[in-house]
Amino acid sequence: MGFFGGIVFQWINPKSWALAVSASAAYVPLENHLLNLCIAAIILAVLSMPCMVAWAVGGLAFRKLLSRPRPALVFNVTMAVVMVAATLPAILQLAD
Repeated sequence: MGFFGGIVFQWINPKSWALAVSASAAYVPLENHLLNLCIAAIILAVLSMPCMVAWAVGGLAFRKLLSRPRPALVFNVTMAVVMVAATLPAILQLAD
């Protein structure tokens, strides 16, 4: 996916929509809603830029390492364990 494909993809990215909707619901006051919504959108856009740069730089740093099978396997297993550990409290709470 190229640069422009990535831009277009953001319109259908569920994480982007979840962030936008939850930020709007939690932080945008109803008074002067359109103005406050525009201000929140600008703030989110400005704050997301350094995050995207960090994500891209991290991807470049890991690209060479993760192109080899053994480190890629270790990374994938570690990330799977972290994901399960992060969701386990919510799953256990639902089980109660």
